[in-house]
Amino acid sequence: MDIQVTSLDGKDAGTLSLKDEIFGLEPRPDILHRMVRYQGLKAMAGTHDTKGRAEIAYTGHKVGKQKGGGVARHGSRRAPQFRGGGRAFGPTPRSHAIDLPKKVRALALKHALSAKATRASSRSSIRSRPRSPIRRPCAPSSASSNGPMR
Repeated sequence: MDIQVTSLDGKDAGTLSLKDEIFGLEPRPDILHRMVRYQGLKAMAGTHDTKGRAEIAYTGHKVGKQKGGGVARHGSRRAPQFRGGGRAFGPTPRSHAIDLPKKVRALALKHALSAKATRASSRSSIRSRPRSPIRRPCAPSSASSNGPMR
């Protein structure tokens, strides 16, 4: 596969020959999706943490008597149902990374390079300046037409 090389001035700088086994593949979205997901999950910090009932700095004393006190049977104020108590089954620090075989990672890189190369070779012209932003007229204010606010 040959692609046209353009200089920074926008002039033709010749052609470049690319290997078909790397840049000539038909891009597979499923492989690219797996790689993007792998990279995103590997980069995720996973530092979320909440305190459970054992990690709360509070008394472990029994709330009331077991029998005859007229109160429900609670063991500790650290329990999740109390204000200031621990979180039941809260998040703990962990790695979100998933496994992706090395050969699949290499194949995903080849497919990404192939997609980039086909996009670059099919480009008819390169803009020398960026597009101007879309300018839309402002909508009339509805507050002034409805009269005074009440």
